Amino acid sequence: MRPALATGTGTGTGTDPIVLFRTAGALRRLGRYDEGLSAIDRAIDCLPPGDISVHADLVRERSLLCAALGLHQHRAPTRASSGVPS
Repeated sequence: MRPALATGTGTGTGTDPIVLFRTAGALRRLGRYDEGLSAIDRAIDCLPPGDISVHADLVRERSLLCAALGLHQHRAPTRASSGVPS
């Protein structure tokens, strides 16, 4: 992990881009993609100018969230043993 990610730059958890970044990653792993996108968008908005390495990490997480959401939305419904989609 980069040192820049180990330190927060905001004062509260709702405005700290690092906390929001980590929250977004956790939400992605839980399958809560829309909430994750909201968190990562807030993180990007709260990031101070010039924090290029952290910005790249935030953009990468946003890309992962978008890809996971796309896969989730386009996944075929599973079928129960009766052949009816569940």
